[in-house]
Amino acid sequence: MLAVVTGGLSYIGKYITGRLLASGQQVTVLTGHPRRENPLGDRVTVAPFCFDDEPRLVSVLSGAATLFNTYWVRFDRGTVSFEKAIEHTRRLIRAAETAGVHRIVHLSVATPSKDSPFPYFRGKAVLENMIAESKLSYAIIRPTLVFGGPEEILVNNLAWLLRRFPVFAIPDPGSYRLQPIHVDEVADLAIKVALEGPNTILDAAGPDILTFEERDGRADQAQDQESRPPIQGESGCRTLVAAGRRPICPGRGADTRRAWRVDSRTVGVQGAAGRQGSIR
Repeated sequence: MLAVVTGGLSYIGKYITGRLLASGQQVTVLTGHPRRENPLGDRVTVAPFCFDDEPRLVSVLSGAATLFNTYWVRFDRGTVSFEKAIEHTRRLIRAAETAGVHRIVHLSVATPSKDSPFPYFRGKAVLENMIAESKLSYAIIRPTLVFGGPEEILVNNLAWLLRRFPVFAIPDPGSYRLQPIHVDEVADLAIKVALEGPNTILDAAGPDILTFEERDGRADQAQDQESRPPIQGESGCRTLVAAGRRPICPGRGADTRRAWRVDSRTVGVQGAAGRQGSIR
């Protein structure tokens, strides 16, 4: 049985691809980096994203029973934009319909909304609606903060900062909650819902609910760093400060507070049980 994974050599996609191969499935990976080192070798077929060549895209998808879609962008930069990513996904869905793909497993995000002030979340809501209106059978997974593995960016960047800087800013008051989920659990859930028939939308969150401040403290402890007491900064930020170092806050005034504020509705939902473990 053939499965196609967009972003199959990247973070979550690579974990999904590994599980598909382990189950004996044939896998084609669609990637924006076809010349990047491929750790899976000839076990997978690698094809470049070809959103501007619909016949070629249909050809790549032909024969696939399931399309696992992890394709998305983090932010607008240069020629990369959310609007373009939405249009690319529209073409991908249309090509999957033409190619006869039966089911799409789509990686979304917790609490997407067309009314969100953030284009990341607005775009994810547009994609979900697009998939629901398509001819494809679908399963949409809405993960919260995904962590685990050396490829993960957000939490590993946090750990990098904690290792190298005496101060780390925490958006005031640091009490909003996160419910992270391990990448293994997200990949396992993607494989599971690919085998189930009904159209479904699933929230995916781990068992641990942490405040932002607790999360940073765990990352500090996991690296054997000296505990850093939170200090209230002039701009409303809180900082974790290494012993003997002067606290620093990266800005002043209402603009800084707005820039660091996190809407609690976008960071955690109850959902599928995840892995309990420390941030490494």
